[in-house]
Amino acid sequence: LGDPAWLGPILTELEAETLTALGEPDGRIRRRLADLRLKGQDTVLTLSFEDPAELPAAFRTRFQELYGYPPPVHRDIEIVALRTVASPPDETVIPESFPDFPTCPAPARPQVIQDHFSTLILEPGWSAARGDKGSWLLTREDRDDPCPAPAAAPPQAAEAATAELFRCRFQGMVDSMGELLRRTSVSTNVKERLDYSCALLDASGHLLVNAPHIPVHLGALGECVRRTTALLPPGPGDVLVTNDPAYGGSHLPDVTVICPVFGPSGQLLAYTANRAHHAEIGGITPGSMPAFARNLAEEGVVIPPTWLVKGGESQEETIAGILTGAPHPTRALPDNLADLRAQAAAAHHGAAALRTLCQAHGEDVIRQRLADLTRQARQALARTLAATALTRVSARESLDDGTP
Repeated sequence: LGDPAWLGPILTELEAETLTALGEPDGRIRRRLADLRLKGQDTVLTLSFEDPAELPAAFRTRFQELYGYPPPVHRDIEIVALRTVASPPDETVIPESFPDFPTCPAPARPQVIQDHFSTLILEPGWSAARGDKGSWLLTREDRDDPCPAPAAAPPQAAEAATAELFRCRFQGMVDSMGELLRRTSVSTNVKERLDYSCALLDASGHLLVNAPHIPVHLGALGECVRRTTALLPPGPGDVLVTNDPAYGGSHLPDVTVICPVFGPSGQLLAYTANRAHHAEIGGITPGSMPAFARNLAEEGVVIPPTWLVKGGESQEETIAGILTGAPHPTRALPDNLADLRAQAAAAHHGAAALRTLCQAHGEDVIRQRLADLTRQARQALARTLAATALTRVSARESLDDGTP
């Protein structure tokens, strides 16, 4: 990108072509869009702008919002695409008018009114008037207020509905984390095989909500968060990373990223975390899943619990040193770093969504709603166990060599 002044003539030509293609020489350019990325990066950030001179600062701001740290100063910014959106000249909007008398008086029983675009069910007590542009205006005939307030729900029903709404909000949060991770990753394992998992955990590191991803990831994710944060207590602006089996990891290609979420009070509220299978992380065979590895170093690079971001400052150089300094280093360092950025972005996305809920409902309310999830799960499990005759269950498994 460099000095974006060179974009001016290109932008002028592009806007002229856009209006010509629209067939409206007097049309209006509504938006200017630029797809930007760090040189060598796979994922682009789409920015809306007025003046090309705004682009470098806008890219740095958006990068910081997405990944939690500023872009490295030594990396160039590439412009991948430049687009303009145009529309015909503005026309005076004439409001729709409705007849003084209803087109359809209030029926004695529900009536179905259909047109080419919609189906309207007209209930008793309501009348409908068709506007001159095809819209329907509904009026409540037996009330002065055409939009009556709903009757107050019983307290118990209202609480059940509220609890379910919060559960759905938390579920939507981790679902969107997974979608962002998929879109911003590089590895085929993540982008196409969907070998990743995202979750929300409470302040003690116990799993609360997970997206419908890989169960084997989620079973160990809480243990990984608890062990890692016990070793490296995180602060605001920190993001932790590890794949070490001694800290709740699985095989080495599965890399876990952990982001603490602090509420407005400054107290730890929760964790967002994700685990993604990197396509390559060293070892004696490409793909880092050797069948005959005799130790962890032969399987791949072990990342002990460490900071991916510390106090808002990227620690990519430290991570790069770990990935390239092992006995059998990674063969795809740029891909590893790109996927770690995607994991950090997904974790930050979930953390930002949880803080937004705190602003809307209050930190104490969100903290209680998170605790309610654990309470509800315990009650459901207790009911299930109470319905069985089991008082104690045990089992024994043997390893390949017969070791119990």
